[in-house]
Amino acid sequence: MMKNKSILFVAYDSIKAPILHSQGIPHLQRFSKKGYKCGILTFGFNLSKKDRKYYKKYLNIHKIKWHFISHFSSPVKPHSLMDMIICFFYIVWVVLRYNYRIIHCRSYIAEFPGLLASLILHRKNIFDMRGLYPEEYLLSGYLQKGFLYRFYKCIERLEVKLSDRVIVVSNKFAVYIRRVYFKNNLKLFNQKVIIIPNCIEIEIFNRKEVHRKEIRKKLGMDNKIVMVYSGSLAKWHLWEKAVDFYTIIQNKYKNLFLLFLTYENLKNVHKYFNTRRINKKHYKIFNLKPDKVAHYLSASDLGLFFIYPDISKQVSSPIKFAEFLASGLPVITNYGIGDVPDIIKKYKVGLLYSIIDLDTKKIVLDKFKKFIIYLDSFKKKCRHAANKEFNIEFAVNRYLDIYKWLLNR
Repeated sequence: MMKNKSILFVAYDSIKAPILHSQGIPHLQRFSKKGYKCGILTFGFNLSKKDRKYYKKYLNIHKIKWHFISHFSSPVKPHSLMDMIICFFYIVWVVLRYNYRIIHCRSYIAEFPGLLASLILHRKNIFDMRGLYPEEYLLSGYLQKGFLYRFYKCIERLEVKLSDRVIVVSNKFAVYIRRVYFKNNLKLFNQKVIIIPNCIEIEIFNRKEVHRKEIRKKLGMDNKIVMVYSGSLAKWHLWEKAVDFYTIIQNKYKNLFLLFLTYENLKNVHKYFNTRRINKKHYKIFNLKPDKVAHYLSASDLGLFFIYPDISKQVSSPIKFAEFLASGLPVITNYGIGDVPDIIKKYKVGLLYSIIDLDTKKIVLDKFKKFIIYLDSFKKKCRHAANKEFNIEFAVNRYLDIYKWLLNR
């Protein structure tokens, strides 16, 4: 029988970060119900005294101990080496104080100090990679292919080699890791690297028809085919291309309507819509908190997103894809995004374009014309796909299997 079933989840994020309320805290709540002592360590980005009081109380209700580091950053960008050093000493103190046996780290910046602490304190360590962040920093312009990039790739190698388990979010990601780090040791790869996609709480997105009708009527979308964009305005999300795609289709299908949802500043979005001269009767733009998104997805008919097929995105698992499917929305997207094309083909839940296709109006319209005929038959297929591929219970069970194995060693 296992004693001291305890986990410290470390994230280089604010406790307010939407990603933690999708890919961290819901999992810890379920681990706690399974008898695990759970802690979460975050950085204190943009936290007021009111925030601290609220989140401490909220997490205590779910039996999750919250530890946070007041944010300090040195001039080193994109992420501070000083933050790593401070995080290391804080992890050591927290682990000794509360006797956590597993240090489960989300992404690179959290993993490096977490790995060092686990080696020194003889604790088990999980590197939850989530993405290829050095490549993502290159894509975003934070890094050039110089010293800092090579430094982060060296850290990546150490983290993959020395951690007890490595979590990746897609089959494509696993293939990359095997080719780069385990090409001569397939047995170790199969034991160490585990695929767990970005999973979600499916039930949140399964809204009743009455809610759908209410919001459609409120927004003037009755008798419309509603296409929705939801997510970040980061450059690799190609949100402008999504708007361009909509304008091409809307010129042909006059009953098409676009919902544009983001949690970021809307200034550039409004500006871009104006330059495209889209009639304001044909779209709505909203700045929403993540917990409000499901309400609007339930009022939609099609999910729309395009992502630049850089190597960092070829291994990804977009949360918005899971949310669209869970809402019963077939997806229009592009090739080169993790396992997305494979899942769309397997369950027949969407329409795929190449990035080059999107520049040709005739191809865009011809493929859409064939696709839209079957729109009404998609809803059940989409929810079935979400349940099979992205249900949070699947992720929780995979993590629990890993914890049990590590705690018995």
